[in-house]
Amino acid sequence: MLNKNVIFRDLRLDGNFSALKRITSNIFELSEAISLHFAFTFLQGIAAGNGGKIKNLSIMCHGYGRKNPRKVLGAEVSLWDGGLGLQLGTEGLLEETVAIWAEIKNKVENIIVYSCGAADIQPGSGDGEGNGEALMKKLARETNANVFAADELQRYYLKGIDFSKWEGNLLCFTPSGQKFPMPNFIY
Repeated sequence: MLNKNVIFRDLRLDGNFSALKRITSNIFELSEAISLHFAFTFLQGIAAGNGGKIKNLSIMCHGYGRKNPRKVLGAEVSLWDGGLGLQLGTEGLLEETVAIWAEIKNKVENIIVYSCGAADIQPGSGDGEGNGEALMKKLARETNANVFAADELQRYYLKGIDFSKWEGNLLCFTPSGQKFPMPNFIY
């Protein structure tokens, strides 16, 4: 029975995370000095004690993006575009590091990404850097898990870490490469 949840939280994401212990005690904290391989070993240990797989891996970290100047109604504005990856551990989740996630292939049913612009697509990005949808599809394929991620900046409340409803579009990426819009719900 898949009833275990694991949270990967990057310490560069500010806030009081003590409320998360009500969800699960299986929280692995990362930083720029802690490799994802240690987090994967932690997850594999939990999965081994749960028949080989866990139900949900929640990822809580900052998303990478950049300001992108554009003209809107004739005026120059600077908008934030995401889709460049996740600030998670030493390696991050980037176009060039997504393959290491195969280390937890078949160990997780769902990966829920609480991060700004994880599934955003920057103008002119094609399928490479700046295409968060393509990156989330690759993550789903590498892990053989469903990946849930949003395409806009996410707001959360530092006191008690309440992510509330998703901003923008919440999308589900399947291991087979399909993408489905999801209802705006609190996961």
